[in-house]
Parts: sequence; structure tokens; C-alpha cells
Amino acid sequence: MKEALDTNGLQVINFNLPSGNWAGGDRGIGASPNRVEEFRTGVKTAVAYAKVLGTPRLNCLVGKMVTGFSRGDHRKTAVENLKFAADAVGAIGVKQIVEHINPFDIPGFFLNRVSEVLT
Repeated sequence: MKEALDTNGLQVINFNLPSGNWAGGDRGIGASPNRVEEFRTGVKTAVAYAKVLGTPRLNCLVGKMVTGFSRGDHRKTAVENLKFAADAVGAIGVKQIVEHINPFDIPGFFLNRVSEVLT
């Protein structure tokens, strides 16, 4: 991929941190209390790719709320995972962004507004 990008004068400017099983309905796992290790392993993989590709930003999809866990559980997990990812991507000079998605396009998504991302 790096060779094809270089040959064509292109750059990957952004890609997602672990999003789980998209075909199975996942839309990110950054706030999933039951998938912390999976997320963190995926962050390490994403950092390796970002280093090779020279990607300046990585996007965190926090995902949909998981049945059996409170909003507080999701928030705590998201904050801890975002700190973990920020340290990992920051160590290679990459910025982390966090995506919020309206409740109409992805019902149950943990973050729906900019104000929720900022708090």
C-alpha cells in the first residue's frame, strides 16, 4: 500500500482505530467496557500502520452502547481508552480525533453531539 501511495503521490490522511466487526453490527469499540483489550491491541496495530503510511490522524469510533453496561461505564471506558490511544498515537506525532454520530444514522451510538465529545 505504501508503495502504491508513493507512486501515485497520495497520502492516507485519516483512518479508524479498531471498529470491531462491522458486518456484525459493530460501529466502533472505543467505549465498549467488555472489549478494552481488543481495542488496545488494535490501537497498537493502527500505530504501526500509521508510522509506515505517514498518516497524520487516527479516528476513534466509540461505538454503540453495549447492553448490560451503564452510560457511566461507557464513559469511563471511553475516557480510559482515549487516553491510552492518545499516548500511543502522540508518541509518533499523530493526532487522534473522536467521531460523534447522530442517533438517526446509527441508533445507540455512544456520542451523538460535539458537546458530548468535549465533556
